[in-house]
Amino acid sequence: MSTDPLLKAIARGDANCPDGANLARLGALTRAAGAVPGRQRDLRASVARALGDGDSREDEDSVARWVDGAADPALDRLRDVLGRAGGPRPADLRDRVRRALAPASLRMTPQQAERTGRRWRLVAAIAAAHVAAFLLFTTLSDRPDQTGSGPAAPRAAASTASGTIQAPTWERLHELGGDLLAPRRSELARETARADARLGDSAPAVGRLVAWLIAHQDARSGRISAGGAVDGDRMIAAQALAALALLGEGAGDQTRLARARLALGPVAAAMAGAEPIGPAALSASALALVEGALVTRDPELQLTARAGLLRLTRELPGRPHEGGLAGLGWLAIEAAAAGGLETPRGALEAARNRIAKPLPHLAADQGRLGLAAYARQTLGMGAQTSTRDQVNALAGQPPALDAAGRADPLAWFLSGLAVHAEGGPAWSAWADGLRSALLPLLASEGAGLARLPAERMRHGDGDDVLSTAAAILALQVPYRYAVPSHAATP
Repeated sequence: MSTDPLLKAIARGDANCPDGANLARLGALTRAAGAVPGRQRDLRASVARALGDGDSREDEDSVARWVDGAADPALDRLRDVLGRAGGPRPADLRDRVRRALAPASLRMTPQQAERTGRRWRLVAAIAAAHVAAFLLFTTLSDRPDQTGSGPAAPRAAASTASGTIQAPTWERLHELGGDLLAPRRSELARETARADARLGDSAPAVGRLVAWLIAHQDARSGRISAGGAVDGDRMIAAQALAALALLGEGAGDQTRLARARLALGPVAAAMAGAEPIGPAALSASALALVEGALVTRDPELQLTARAGLLRLTRELPGRPHEGGLAGLGWLAIEAAAAGGLETPRGALEAARNRIAKPLPHLAADQGRLGLAAYARQTLGMGAQTSTRDQVNALAGQPPALDAAGRADPLAWFLSGLAVHAEGGPAWSAWADGLRSALLPLLASEGAGLARLPAERMRHGDGDDVLSTAAAILALQVPYRYAVPSHAATP
């Protein structure tokens, strides 16, 4: 949790920072206005037109009317933002404006140059808004630009009603050069997503669960184990899910990121081996390798992920599998394509047709319904009747313990992605159910460590690593991927 009062104020209006509410509003408006690819505006011509309008008799009162009324529509939004955040401090930027306009091949007449001195407040307003927007954008993305000269603006848009990072369909997002993992690129983005999802109080629990996984990781092999006789497919699946849980916290913490990379070692070895792997373990392993490549942008991991996708494509399950767990394989191929990672020829369509698109009965388990609904949302078919039926069925059964008092976090991961993409009352009820069902089951193990006991998870089968990783994934839903926009079309 960030302790910087300015960042907290920008994120949610911290009362301990002066004008915190105004800063939070400024942050939301500037993110929404400038974070969508292709929305950036060159205002040099607008400034020049502003300097050229009127005659030489224009006085300070007419300048005030210009600033307050924002006669140019292109500047109206900036004026509105500054009106909520408080006026800028006066600054004499006349010489800088003249130099800045020169590269645009806009010549200034002597009259225009003279009037520049009376319009310093307009120029200062524009500069202040751009500086504020730049500072906010850099907190949302630590991704360097293609030249390596500095940070780039985030590649997905923040909803005007919240801090949720939204995107077009995943396919369209890739065409626009977007970032599928934008919600987890920075601590501020994750904190904002949690708060908007009504799961802000789950952050300490996730931190303790992640710390427990790291505490049970062998520092040489990367294997995460809590003892017992777990092996074969179950060990591979648990290792892959644990790696996914670590990768879900982004790349900001280098120690945690190093542990996530280490955890991918046994997963890559299993995928490169000749032993058969079941559909669930195969799918989870492929997704872990793909996310590792996308989070780290490491060329070596990218090659490893492509090799894993080749095996997944050769052995692609012919159906979604129990609980929709083969959906993790579809998610791996879809995420690779949306993240710019090369996929084997025909893999995307095969995964969609075999795993993602088959319609389950509405009485199917939550994991299977969640897979079908989320697949349709990412493909721009969220408004279809079948998708609406699936989301409504999920919303009518928010997370709850079964008759034996066990949680089902693996099913809640896939279904949670779909309900979170839906948002609104459906997600509010889901978040409340998730919090009340899962958090009380966590067992504390010393300072800063917690786990989900395997006996408290459906299909846990004595593996605390599997159950703890699944619990983390269910709680990470709000910031795993950019949320498909409701306005997206196929």
